[in-house]
Amino acid sequence: MNSRENGSGVTVKIVLSVSILVLAVSVLVLAVSVLLLVARFDWVDSLSHRLERLSAAYLLDQMDDKDFTWLNGPGAPGHATKILARWVQVVPAGSSECWLAMGDGKDEKDRKSSDFGSCPYDFLVRAVVTKGAKCPGIEVEVAFADGRTIRDKVLALRKRNFRPQPGLDKVQVCQVRLNGGKNPLSVTFPDKKTIDVTSRWPEGAGPRNIVAFGDTGCRADDHQRCVKEKWRFAQLAKQVVDDTRPNSVIPDLVLYLGDFMYVKFDAWDTWKASFFDPAAPLLSAAPWIMVRGNHERCGEFGDTPHGYYLFFDTGAAKNCENDLELTDTYAVDLSDTHRVIVADSAISFATDVRDLREKEAIEVADADQAVFDEVKRMLGQVKHLAHGQTGKTVWLATHVPVFALEECNKDDWKKKKYDSTKKCSIISSDDIYDADSPETSAMMRVAWNSVEMVKEGTGISTILAADRHLFQAIDAGDMSPLQITVGTGGVNLDPHPLADAESPPCRPKERVEAPPSNLRSERVPGFARNWRHCSLEAFGYLVAKNTNGGTFKMTFKALSE
Repeated sequence: MNSRENGSGVTVKIVLSVSILVLAVSVLVLAVSVLLLVARFDWVDSLSHRLERLSAAYLLDQMDDKDFTWLNGPGAPGHATKILARWVQVVPAGSSECWLAMGDGKDEKDRKSSDFGSCPYDFLVRAVVTKGAKCPGIEVEVAFADGRTIRDKVLALRKRNFRPQPGLDKVQVCQVRLNGGKNPLSVTFPDKKTIDVTSRWPEGAGPRNIVAFGDTGCRADDHQRCVKEKWRFAQLAKQVVDDTRPNSVIPDLVLYLGDFMYVKFDAWDTWKASFFDPAAPLLSAAPWIMVRGNHERCGEFGDTPHGYYLFFDTGAAKNCENDLELTDTYAVDLSDTHRVIVADSAISFATDVRDLREKEAIEVADADQAVFDEVKRMLGQVKHLAHGQTGKTVWLATHVPVFALEECNKDDWKKKKYDSTKKCSIISSDDIYDADSPETSAMMRVAWNSVEMVKEGTGISTILAADRHLFQAIDAGDMSPLQITVGTGGVNLDPHPLADAESPPCRPKERVEAPPSNLRSERVPGFARNWRHCSLEAFGYLVAKNTNGGTFKMTFKALSE
């Protein structure tokens, strides 16, 4: 054997050895991956979630008439599966950087507003089926730039990677993402039921008519019986989509502001009766943006956190590892001129509010420090997503309002030796009114002050919230956004904060402009400035109509008797 042949043999042995080593490492990596998958560590869920988001960027990329798979009838995926509930959510695009995880460990001061110049969106199609059932497919109608529309592209929904809790384990959620940039017009399920996605959106623009409300659950106690004359949510959902009503406005988008239920029974049957059944007509009418409320928070003060995580959360799977757990903050640009920031304020509550009603308060009691830190961090994320968005109308959608008024606490009045013989009226020449700032909003406002939202200018024009069970509009001045509170979806209503005072409610009852023309300037206890505000005790919903490139006319529509 010559030296060349001998060298070739050595080379073969080396290559073979390296191949065996690579194979061994690959097997080891695979084994570790399987073990981690079985253990279902949180970072695995997060990685799976990230990959799912990124895959959405490609879902409709090849959707032209040559590449369609024509599947109809029995051949369609999940054709025989009974669908218990279905809806479409607007979420950040898979490639979007405008999705800020509360637990990512990044320092907010290192974030630059320039990183959030564009916040594209996707559509998340979800369906609830019984456990073990096959996930259905959907037919997608798509619009192309040349004006063509193509129907019958079938996409299979996949089971959501989620660990259900007892009571929720009889169902599973199936989902698929649609690339928002590809103009999906509608989706049709195997039972021929269709959900409009962007079919009513003006060409090249975002939604024109947006409906907003929250607090739809029923208390099911001595304060509220769950019958239709006492619990009006089902009537609200039907009225919104009733195109036979005079001046009716069918929504292009629904903005839900939190508090789905008020009972501690986090199970499918309760979710079905309290939300999915009464909401069904509206769930089929348009895509939704979902906001988490304080009754969906974790811990003893929450009622249904696991159901919210399973059905509506858009981030990596969570499982209430701590009571202060918040969902991710994100932004979506519904058009070139309209951004919506969604933030979780579910834990915002101050147990000690003695010093929180001062105008410039930026600190809380020691007992509330942990909550304050999380709320402040969340608002820091909001600030980054809102700052510098020149030419855009920016909304903040969150459950707890930053600015709110509620009826006075009579016990506090007695302790302060106020004249307790007068109810909610002017009691002195100092114009002190019998109205108070709720513990939830007091915490939000102090955190708002702490991140210097007003001082630097937020770019936020309107805050849409619920939590207070009435309609309320507040202009707090000092460059503050207009606060609109719409906790009017069905739960029993709160009293007017100044019910017996000379301050009139927002009128007329059936239709109220926001901001109303009759906002009254009054001094609010503890503040060295005037708030212009009005309130209305009525079930109903807000309609925001895009009149011109991001300029919205807002109207509160009360339910008909």
